[in-house]
Amino acid sequence: MNKIKTIIIIAICILILLVINKHFIYAKYNVKQDINIEKVGDTVINHKDTKEYLTYNDIKIRNDFKNYVYEEDENTYVLYNKEDDIVNMFSIFEVDTLINAFIEYDNAVLSTKTLTKYLNDNNINNDMDLMEHISNYKKDINFFSSNKDIRINYYLNNFTKDILPFVTEYKTISGDYEGCILYNLNYEEDVAIDIMLFYKNRRFVLSFIGEEFEENKIIDLIGTVVLNEEK
Repeated sequence: MNKIKTIIIIAICILILLVINKHFIYAKYNVKQDINIEKVGDTVINHKDTKEYLTYNDIKIRNDFKNYVYEEDENTYVLYNKEDDIVNMFSIFEVDTLINAFIEYDNAVLSTKTLTKYLNDNNINNDMDLMEHISNYKKDINFFSSNKDIRINYYLNNFTKDILPFVTEYKTISGDYEGCILYNLNYEEDVAIDIMLFYKNRRFVLSFIGEEFEENKIIDLIGTVVLNEEK
């Protein structure tokens, strides 16, 4: 009889510990915000040659920025008006791939091994796949969700908020280029569109801020981009 009581007590203690652990996980990693980046279409961009290029490391683009001032500290080309107010800004740079950024974002929450398995289980093989996954991700998280699902939901939300800030919509780019047009509709100043180009396991970002940067003009510019061979 005492043996049965001992087993029951142990079982109750284990159950209490599990509930406490679940409460801790849920309280720490539950997030109120949901990922809200919507795919709104696809844009075909084909390459066309141009005579004059602006070159930044391994990427070239038609030089429509002759009247811009290059701000070296920010790696940004800025167009000022007569009152020295900023009219337009253009930046171009190379950053880590989304896949690598995702795996390395916060290993205190999820290990590299867990994140790599998550990518494999969801057939996420490249940056375009990850953008599609983020756009389609919808998970109803509650107290009874698995610890893994709670952590994944927390991780994806925070990763998206930090790596793709202000982005609410995007289009895929196809044709001679692969990438995404990111619409920063929550940006506080003017029009803001970022272009991500994916090329041989590399990611280039071209950022356009200012009312003069209409989407058609940006697409026309992107069609002149030349990407060099992999390092």
